[in-house]
Amino acid sequence: MSRYLHVLAAHPHNRDALQGVFGSALPFRAFAAAARLMQQAPDAFSREQQAQLTQWLAATHLRWGAQPSVDQQQRYREIDWALAELERLKGDTGWQVLEIADKKQRALAYDALVALQARQRNEECIALYRSLAATDEEIPAYALSAAGLALLEAGQPEQAKTLFEQLRSQDKKRYRYSEGLFYSLSDIEEFTSAAALIEEVTATEPPLIATFDGRGKIPNPTRLSADIASAYADAYRDDLQTAQQQLQQFSEAAPHNHHLRADLGTLFRWRGWPRRAEQELALAAGYQREDESVDTRIQQAHGYLDRTWVAPARPAIDRLNATYPEKKAVERLAQRWNTFNARELLMDYTQGRSSGAQFGTRHWTLDSYLFDRRNDSGSRWYLHNFHSDAELGQGDVQYNLQTLGYQWVDDGLTLNVEAGKALAGSNEAVASARADWWLDDHWNLGAELQFTSRATPLRAIDNDIDSDSLDLSLNYRWSELRSAGTGVNSARFDDGNDRHGLFGFYRQRLYNSAVYKLTGEVGASYSANSQADSPYFNPDEDRTLYLQLENEWRVYRRADHSFHHRLYLTLGDYYQKGFGSGELWRWRYEHEWEIGLPFRLVYGISRGRAVYDGEAEFENSLYLTLNWNF
Repeated sequence: MSRYLHVLAAHPHNRDALQGVFGSALPFRAFAAAARLMQQAPDAFSREQQAQLTQWLAATHLRWGAQPSVDQQQRYREIDWALAELERLKGDTGWQVLEIADKKQRALAYDALVALQARQRNEECIALYRSLAATDEEIPAYALSAAGLALLEAGQPEQAKTLFEQLRSQDKKRYRYSEGLFYSLSDIEEFTSAAALIEEVTATEPPLIATFDGRGKIPNPTRLSADIASAYADAYRDDLQTAQQQLQQFSEAAPHNHHLRADLGTLFRWRGWPRRAEQELALAAGYQREDESVDTRIQQAHGYLDRTWVAPARPAIDRLNATYPEKKAVERLAQRWNTFNARELLMDYTQGRSSGAQFGTRHWTLDSYLFDRRNDSGSRWYLHNFHSDAELGQGDVQYNLQTLGYQWVDDGLTLNVEAGKALAGSNEAVASARADWWLDDHWNLGAELQFTSRATPLRAIDNDIDSDSLDLSLNYRWSELRSAGTGVNSARFDDGNDRHGLFGFYRQRLYNSAVYKLTGEVGASYSANSQADSPYFNPDEDRTLYLQLENEWRVYRRADHSFHHRLYLTLGDYYQKGFGSGELWRWRYEHEWEIGLPFRLVYGISRGRAVYDGEAEFENSLYLTLNWNF
């Protein structure tokens, strides 16, 4: 090469010298230097040489990438250039018309697979891969890997699993193939296989590896990635406690690893601790480059929504949408944000028949809310309709309240205020105020004051008796596994009766897995009335003790779609002053469907035994709960 360079120094356009330098540069992959020669004297090179060099340059850009751009709006500049060059070389027909037998076109297509996936144009990448896979020609590993990632991003984990299994059978040491297979297995809920895969990887990767000069050792980045994946394997099968313990152990060993802190913050979010999560995520984001902190900032934005904290959520989501609209995680965040701001219908319906007449031999209740879109602060107007109907022996009794309300939200606080009129069963005006406030990640305070209360018994309504009520509650939530709460309630009836009560409960997860969960709850309640012989049920004193087991099975889950069914078994004792104790029990079976973020439907049936004035009554009922954002 030095001889050719000497000739070019004296004769810059010497064709033989240019060809000599060009040919000498290619074996060393000095494509940029070769391109400069071609720009210096394009007439010295054939069209075939120009096309070949352009393809090699594009492939180099795609496979090795470039330094991260400070301006994130320009981060795809190199990829877009490479993709444009590949498409120019392919010609006007585009990738839909591919001459499979042409080796040059296939080579272009392989590089285009990488470019399309890197650009998050996953559907185009998948279509191109399938046209290539339809032949008997072997597709290079780097192109198959890009197709697998595109399938995974596009929500087709079964097909991605097949590709990554094929790649891993060829080269088990390349971690990205194992990682792709791990996430494919997790997405199709083959959790045991996913965990076994990561255990195999960690067993073969030492914690430390030698430096390039052989004089020391440094942490093995592949082992750390596998350790983090192992923690996520536990998280994906709903063992969040074990996953947290693993990540905390890794973070303590490497306190300045901000990627680990971001992962730990994400797990805190999943456990229902958004404030604790924000501390870790904010610390991680502060030390990461902008291109490194995208996933961290996505989790921060989710945390703001967890807390209904609109002030920081809106600019954070807008910025992510403007800068990274092609990212699937940003797209999911935008969907959640749109759902949060959309109109919303909440509806609870119950219908039942009883063997006794204390609360009606036939009864039904519909409680519904229709919320408008949220304004810039996150607040919104709504309509509330409550209707209760029962056959009490003397005839049909109806109680209907309709109100206009306003909901205000801030960091962990939701306040509802509403006012309206009773349209059936009473002539009174209706007003209420309700607050739900998360004081931190664990303590929750609830309060509701009602004038013309929805809790007024229908027998009281039938005798022209109204009531006002006050409810206070204080709950503590350790995590998704355990919670407890207590509260007091009071009602004043306009016949002079005052009712006061208190209650408490404790819930504990007894068995936890991805498919089946068993949760136990114990609780107690007490109430007393100041006046006897009212036309509605008002014992001097009564108390209830109960034990409940909740069995939950997950039948199906894919992304934001899922189907669960549950069986509740409740056994307890009811004591009424003057009548002694009696056994109470109830079983309840339900289905729950979640169809994307905007739609949730629960329906079920139940049968139970209760005791009133010493007499047992049996009730059969069905119920439905709808939550629909539109």
